[in-house]
Amino acid sequence: MRYSDVKRKLINLFEPSKLEGKLNDEWGFLSEFDKDIQTIGYATNLSVNVVDEAARNNVDLLLTHHNVWDFMYDLKEKCAELLKRHGIIHDWFHLPLDDADFGTSAFLANALGLQETQKANPEGIYMCSVIGKCEPSITGEYVLYSQLYAESVGINLLAGSHTNTEIFGVEQMVLRLVTNTDIKAIRIFEENY
Repeated sequence: MRYSDVKRKLINLFEPSKLEGKLNDEWGFLSEFDKDIQTIGYATNLSVNVVDEAARNNVDLLLTHHNVWDFMYDLKEKCAELLKRHGIIHDWFHLPLDDADFGTSAFLANALGLQETQKANPEGIYMCSVIGKCEPSITGEYVLYSQLYAESVGINLLAGSHTNTEIFGVEQMVLRLVTNTDIKAIRIFEENY
């Protein structure tokens, strides 16, 4: 399947309103050109190690939850250079994937048997966490402030690693792309952060 067809299918997984406006910098394409896609690699984060591992696995398209953050100048440049050198396309979906009905938050809520009762984002644009009947707060990023807040309001705090809690949404996105195709999907190993 050509990348242009995979890209169209990928974008159509998301509600158009979640990809527009002031939040459209929460998803994108770092390295992009049209070619046949035979193998999709996926990971939570984009890093030099992830790109190298993708190259070793002959990945054509690398899908991640996070792009390299703008303040990490050298890393972004190195990753872009490596992607180009290895001929790997890179697409990433952050907040749209957090909020998708198959994405990170929905997958974790379903796996834990929770039902959404409140949006974490006051604007209701994206569901970045799930608050359920037993009122836990679930986060992939532990900080002391979260613990102190949870303690003060009497809720449970479940803190997993950022990498391991967000891979499920990426995996669900990839499975939707490769179903009924000849495209192979490979999870790219990354350290537990």
